[in-house]
Amino acid sequence: MLRIALFAFGLRGAQEAFRCAAWEGWIDSVPSPTLPPVGFGGRVARSAGWGASAPRQHKRWSVATEPVLQSPSAHSSNAEPLGAILAGGASRRFGAAKALAEVGGRRIVERVRDALAAAVDDVILIANEPELFGDLDLPARGDLRPGLGAAAGIETALRWAMEMGRPGAVCVACDMPFVSPALLRELVRRARDGDADAVVPESTGRRGIEPLCAWYSVACLPAVERALASDERSLHALLATVRAGRIPLAEVRRFGDPEIIFMNVNTPDDHRRAIDLARHADA
Repeated sequence: MLRIALFAFGLRGAQEAFRCAAWEGWIDSVPSPTLPPVGFGGRVARSAGWGASAPRQHKRWSVATEPVLQSPSAHSSNAEPLGAILAGGASRRFGAAKALAEVGGRRIVERVRDALAAAVDDVILIANEPELFGDLDLPARGDLRPGLGAAAGIETALRWAMEMGRPGAVCVACDMPFVSPALLRELVRRARDGDADAVVPESTGRRGIEPLCAWYSVACLPAVERALASDERSLHALLATVRAGRIPLAEVRRFGDPEIIFMNVNTPDDHRRAIDLARHADA
């Protein structure tokens, strides 16, 4: 039956036939119809001492095809979100690719990758210059709509999650050197156990929440797409249009100082401060 579908409908029909076959359980996975990733294969490294849980086993992907990040169907209570590093910004204030700046002997993007790897099985990278991150050994895609800010990165991550049958993605900015693995695990737990479309931690910032360290369900896609089609693309405005649960600030503090956990390295001064913080933490 599957061969007949491939012959009759060509490439587009083949994609739909594979999708239906995977849904019915005739085959194990669905080839992606979108852009191929950069940087396949290998295991995600983990920093010693991060995360109290047992080491997570990461999948290895073929260099010949897009990696199939397998998980149960999004309709299953066991489905796990993707972990998405958002690295699509231009780093204008920093003057270079800020995600590649080192803090405590490791590049910031590696610290974010390791924190996400302690919370989820599969970490992806959303980057418009993926060649800069080729040695991270992560599957990568550029924004589906480049130049439209962080919401475009979230859209790309959620589209990828939908392709893979995942319920959503834990999205973290690439410039957060001290993001807490335990807090990310709490986001995953609340996403799994609750019925919100997004889960966002409260912060001490002016807006009171941290949307670039948050879980977004694939149910947020229509709202994300409406925001991208409008002049109002801020994530705070986006979260006001979906069912967003919050982790109260008092609970966030259990995982560390929010001002440090959510620190962004946007400028050279921020970088110097992060280096000092890491040095004192290691002392």
